Amino acid sequence: MTAWDDVSPPGGPSVAPPGRVVSHAGTAWVVLAAGMGTRMRSSHPKVLHHLCGRPMGAFFLQEARRWQPGQLVVVTGHQAARVEQELGAWAQRLGVAVRFVRQEPQRGTGDAVRRAMRALDPRVDEVAVSYADVPMLSAGTVVELVSQRRRRDAALAILTAMLDDPTGYGRVLRAPDEPDRVTGVVEERDASPEQRAIRETNAGVYAFRRDALEAALEALRPDNAQGEYYLTDTVGWLASRGERVVAVPVADPLEITGVNDRRQLRELERTLCHRVGERLLASGVTLRGGADPLLDPWVEVGPDSVVDATASLLGTTRVGRGCEIGPGAVLVDCQLGDDVSVEGVRLVACRVGNGATIGPGAWIPPGSVIAAGARIGSVAPRATYRRGGV
Repeated sequence: MTAWDDVSPPGGPSVAPPGRVVSHAGTAWVVLAAGMGTRMRSSHPKVLHHLCGRPMGAFFLQEARRWQPGQLVVVTGHQAARVEQELGAWAQRLGVAVRFVRQEPQRGTGDAVRRAMRALDPRVDEVAVSYADVPMLSAGTVVELVSQRRRRDAALAILTAMLDDPTGYGRVLRAPDEPDRVTGVVEERDASPEQRAIRETNAGVYAFRRDALEAALEALRPDNAQGEYYLTDTVGWLASRGERVVAVPVADPLEITGVNDRRQLRELERTLCHRVGERLLASGVTLRGGADPLLDPWVEVGPDSVVDATASLLGTTRVGRGCEIGPGAVLVDCQLGDDVSVEGVRLVACRVGNGATIGPGAWIPPGSVIAAGARIGSVAPRATYRRGGV
């Protein structure tokens, strides 16, 4: 067993809360977050639209916390200052070191990675690349991709998926006489009818040997329908020069699900909340009301607790045993003891002692510490809390 095996296996944050953390100083993780997201039809950057209570562009930060790569670089572009401010705040909140690099003007994914390379530490000898609008990608999957590249002595490992409907995805090309050898990736807009019939798709997640990536980026040319520098062109360039390029199938297709419009965002949130709900049910939690509550993937709830369908458990919320999270309760970054009852109130960054009851009509200042056994709101004539940080 190597240090890489300490990361929880592929499966994504929809399956389990964070596992053990490892680090590797020689690996950088580059995350691309420069796109405009025109199909969202919004004045807000796409990566800042919320999924289960947090910006979808912040999901990779939680995974970076699990993995702890040697360097984390995020490329921004559209509304760069705002994206950097919000993602930077989340990074600080999670204790993750991140460096932002701006892509101005935006000339494609290859150009974005080229700019990120200028920020890399000289000790970095391999680079993983992914996108911020693919929020369910897990640290376990990225680590497995990096490990496969190493074990198979490849210049590049790409994550792939077999899809019944590959519309919108780049297609993976293989050598006719050597099916195990990847020869390139073609974007759908540039693909021939025969290539569009291929079901194996590029997931947009890569693990490069650094020197191979630098050479491939230098050779990129904007010879495509968009006049942009495509990162996918590095696959064919490396293969054509005899470098080994390998494909690694993703274990769970949900991990590579991208978000391009509000409908996809809604569907992903439904799926994610259901998966988190299934995890809670299996751990001894009752979900009441016939529907899934709004659940952040990393919340934890103790056995014999009950959560109403209209409740929301968000951020780093931890709920103890035997609690009742009733209708209309919203908990954000809260820590609840055992046998706590909360209904019809919003709590932010609060700590609640064992046996406390908080009912409708209460207003609790963010960061409050609520004493064990306290009765607040409509259940008591006056509040019993003290101000203070968590």
